[in-house]
Amino acid sequence: MKFRLMFIIFAALLMDFQAQSQTVGKDNFPKIGYTSLELIIGRLPESKAMQNQLETMRTQLEKTIDESAKEFETKVEVYQKTASQMTDLIRADKEKELENLQVRVQAMRNKAQESLLTKQKQLMDPILTKVNAAMQEVGKENAYVYIFNMDGGLGGVPFILFAATEEHNVTSLMLRKLGINPETPETSAKTTVSTESNPPKTISVTDKKP
Repeated sequence: MKFRLMFIIFAALLMDFQAQSQTVGKDNFPKIGYTSLELIIGRLPESKAMQNQLETMRTQLEKTIDESAKEFETKVEVYQKTASQMTDLIRADKEKELENLQVRVQAMRNKAQESLLTKQKQLMDPILTKVNAAMQEVGKENAYVYIFNMDGGLGGVPFILFAATEEHNVTSLMLRKLGINPETPETSAKTTVSTESNPPKTISVTDKKP
């Protein structure tokens, strides 16, 4: 399905290229650049700060969930040891209590995942705005008609699957525009943006069933 979508996109772009080439002349095919948004975003100081904030938040959420999960596990163990001594009415009441607690723990886990994704979007939006502004400037200053993303990051499909030359790789131009020396060794961790198909790191605990 993705390759079919890519084919449709490329076909549309080719038609656009042909239309523009008729305007600028046969020997002046539109200038096309490419870059790696994932690499660029990963080099930004804001990305490292974002990752640190998300990791701190994830740790705090995990601690809260673990406390509730341990409470559930403790009550399950007590139930398993004493169930045979309970009347049917008390046993049913305890089982209902355990079921409600298990549902609550699962709801907390789901809510934590949603909170992480929301927080990441909140922190990532200004980063993407900054990168997009730099890309607009690089494109206009260097007369590029298109700048494609060469990686599959940001939940997208890579447009550039092969490049025989680095001539139109605008990554260095982008980094300089963002105030980063492209010659400096990369020390930042890889930044991955969560999407529906690429969710954030899962928060999980082990639930015991009565």
